[in-house]
Amino acid sequence: MNLSNEQRARAVGMLEAGVNQAVVAREFGVHRSTISRLQRKFRETNTVADRPRAGRPRVTTLRQDRTIRFMHLQNHLKTATRSASEIPGRNRPVVSRETVLSRLRGFGIRCRRPYCGTFRFRVDYLSIELRHNSTIKMSTFYCIVRTNE
Repeated sequence: MNLSNEQRARAVGMLEAGVNQAVVAREFGVHRSTISRLQRKFRETNTVADRPRAGRPRVTTLRQDRTIRFMHLQNHLKTATRSASEIPGRNRPVVSRETVLSRLRGFGIRCRRPYCGTFRFRVDYLSIELRHNSTIKMSTFYCIVRTNE
């Protein structure tokens, strides 16, 4: 049911006034079975309020989830830790790294840690042109690159 408590109360009031379930469903833009369940629930419990649900409350809003997704689509090398520090939480001052990873997984995005360190790669042939039209040719040497990121 995606009706607020106020809408549920209005729907039950319309049903008690004798309005047809299909008409009430059209009025609120929901399926007839939703109104039927609401009416049955009201008869059994005499209330239209939601029952408490299991699970932990969300730390981020849907808008923050979209912001996390947009940030990572813009910069695929951004770490989850950095994103977590930039996005304020709903009830807390910060969002955890695990929350960011969970939201990204929900969108089908894999957040990867950028490589920090040294890597070697092999170059089979290199031709370097120098000033004065002279050329140095080398074959099979190793290049070492260091990254700071």
